[in-house]
Amino acid sequence: MTVPFALGLFNYSNSTAGAQVFQRFHDISISMLELRGIQATHFAADGTGHSGEMAKLGSTAHRRLLASDFGDLTLLSIVAVAKGSDAPAYDLTASADFSSCRDLGTELTLFSKDNRFPLESHSFRELLVRLITLYDWDFGYVTHPPFERSPQAYIASYCDGTQPQDEEDRNQVWYDAPPEMRVRKARNIFPFSLLNPAQLSSPIAPGKTLTRLLQSTPGCTLDELVPGRLWLSTVEPHLVQGLRSLLKGTGALIEGG
Repeated sequence: MTVPFALGLFNYSNSTAGAQVFQRFHDISISMLELRGIQATHFAADGTGHSGEMAKLGSTAHRRLLASDFGDLTLLSIVAVAKGSDAPAYDLTASADFSSCRDLGTELTLFSKDNRFPLESHSFRELLVRLITLYDWDFGYVTHPPFERSPQAYIASYCDGTQPQDEEDRNQVWYDAPPEMRVRKARNIFPFSLLNPAQLSSPIAPGKTLTRLLQSTPGCTLDELVPGRLWLSTVEPHLVQGLRSLLKGTGALIEGG
């Protein structure tokens, strides 16, 4: 059985990313997919001089992107489709998307419809270390079924028609949350999260913070990944729903009220 997953990294506190960051994302994402036996096939670029439409890697449009030195971009997507297909919208195998604009912040999402990205902690930590060198992220997280039925739709904050009402409702709460709240409070509890000091210091009870809960719960770990800025939280899958319920109504989680 394959298990799709989605990873998101977010920054709402910096100015927009420049051309060099987009170029590094282009190179890292293609390499990252290739290391896992996935051949990137298509791309889409949006911004000044770019249409935002999907085109094949190696095409005239791709050569034009490379020649432009990635200037004035607001979005770059790298996509892999099933062998023999030319329909990225229908036969998606994996995708990596990087967007950055003044009003919406900077976001990176990585999606795979199968288990090409193992969630074993050591392997996943290596992936995270590579991705967090790309930009100065405020936080991030990874989710997969059964916690979210449609990981890609959930992490990109849209409804795809397969989500239960509870998931749609939580998606709307997150969509409505302003950037300053997203940086201050965790979205939810996930198997893997990158949390910042403000999120970790959220009080969940008198004298108890999210940090203390994670550190004192067997099956959870909390390790400093970027000194003074980001901690990697791991939660064993069988604990996720229980911690979500425990924290509901404490104010520590955006989706938990």
